[in-house]
Amino acid sequence: MSILNNGVTLQNGKYTIVKMLGQGGFGITYLAVTHMSLNGQLGNMDVDVYVTIKEFFISTMNTRSLDGKSIDQTDSTLVKDYKRKFIREAMSLSHLHHDNIVKVLEVFEENNTAYYVMEYIDGGTVDELIRKNGKLAPSQAVDITHQVCNALRYMHGNRMLHLDLKPKNIMLTQSGIVKLIDFGLAKQYNTNGEPEESTSLGLGTPGYAPIEQATYRQDGSLPVTLDIYALGATMYKMLTGVVPPESSVVINEGLPMQPLRNVSVPSQLIAIVSKAMAPLKRNRIQSVQELDTLLWNFQPNLAGNGGNQQPGPIHYTPQQTGGFTPTGNGGYTPTPPPIGNGGFAFTGNGGYTPTPSGNGGFTPSGSNINNDEENIGLKTKGMFVERTKNRQKYSVYRGF
Repeated sequence: MSILNNGVTLQNGKYTIVKMLGQGGFGITYLAVTHMSLNGQLGNMDVDVYVTIKEFFISTMNTRSLDGKSIDQTDSTLVKDYKRKFIREAMSLSHLHHDNIVKVLEVFEENNTAYYVMEYIDGGTVDELIRKNGKLAPSQAVDITHQVCNALRYMHGNRMLHLDLKPKNIMLTQSGIVKLIDFGLAKQYNTNGEPEESTSLGLGTPGYAPIEQATYRQDGSLPVTLDIYALGATMYKMLTGVVPPESSVVINEGLPMQPLRNVSVPSQLIAIVSKAMAPLKRNRIQSVQELDTLLWNFQPNLAGNGGNQQPGPIHYTPQQTGGFTPTGNGGYTPTPPPIGNGGFAFTGNGGYTPTPSGNGGFTPSGSNINNDEENIGLKTKGMFVERTKNRQKYSVYRGF
């Protein structure tokens, strides 16, 4: 048996294996339970909490000892190198604190191998959802993409790339919250635009990795367009149910548009996917914020897909900061996107919390609205009204 049996304990009984959740080429993932004591002012309570544990195990090289726990054949240089990368993955994840990124609780070595403990996500992957339904509605696909953009905006702001975005690496909780997982290829960059580990990048997954990922040469910049291509490919799969062709095919023959048209994907959304997957990186969408803004601009065109509530226009107070950060209840904390200096804030109940002024109103002060309109090609007021409509609608869609 190559997996840990149910009932096996780790860390001196701290974690008990419940069942295997999945196995890949470099690791086995388990559902486990840990016992916790909660202490309150009026009393104490003992609870069992589910966690996910990932075990380093190379299926083509490692074997399980007769004791059913320890790992054999771990002395080779290759195994040691991948084990080091496995631990690095856990450490990299532990530094990321975002509601759309799986949380790592701890990493440890035991049984002649390594483990790390993560939060248990009560849902499935986007890939499983696609297989179940054949494809996703544009509203679902856009909502998921917005949340992935939130996670990537945070990662890129911390100079980290995922490098293996795909539906299998995006999980959804039962309430529809996205969680990015599997950071095995993720790479941290320093302020000089150089990776802190080796300069080589993982190949990624065929169909999702751009052509330059296999032979990427560092130029002192943070190559966020690698993740943008993969996110565009993920949108393609969500909308059609079909994995896009490998990038070598796309660069020579172009991205097949007919699968998108066959399922009546709106032409504006097709254009966004196409630009995100442009074979040449200079022609690609250049930032997650740009992709997110294009999707927000597109959202009014989804009004016919459900969610007919039409709230009136809101007022807003311009902000200097950027990005929407999801909260655990499916809402967003008030950190508007950097569209000029203007923005507004989503709350967790599908409503909106503009920053109030001293007179009880909401005053758009300090922004250059004309410049905003010129730079983005949108009417600022209309943009905010339309976003208001669709954020409320999207809180309805999230219950799929």
